[in-house]
Amino acid sequence: KRVRLVGGSLGFLSGLLIVAAVSWYANDIRIAHEFATQQILLNQSTSITRYIFGEALFIGWIGGALMLVAGLLAMCTGCGHRDQYEDAPRNYVYRPPKSAGNSQEYV
Repeated sequence: KRVRLVGGSLGFLSGLLIVAAVSWYANDIRIAHEFATQQILLNQSTSITRYIFGEALFIGWIGGALMLVAGLLAMCTGCGHRDQYEDAPRNYVYRPPKSAGNSQEYV
């Protein structure tokens, strides 16, 4: 349960960081676009690099959202009552089946 909780919380944190990084870059693109439009309106001729919202931003947002959901689901499965496997006996001894006669089973 602890591994699921830690893994889910790390997944959720990574999803938040992905969304934050992609949104930060999208804000930089927006600021660069506003600066370019101001330069065009003022008729100042400078070399301006044009940035556009590309597919990578949308893929980053979708990937971050999916990572958030996956982290939440992993954290939810780590909470709650005890696992059914925690109460299982730990004696894993092989006991061959009792067979009639002197026939042998080959594995």
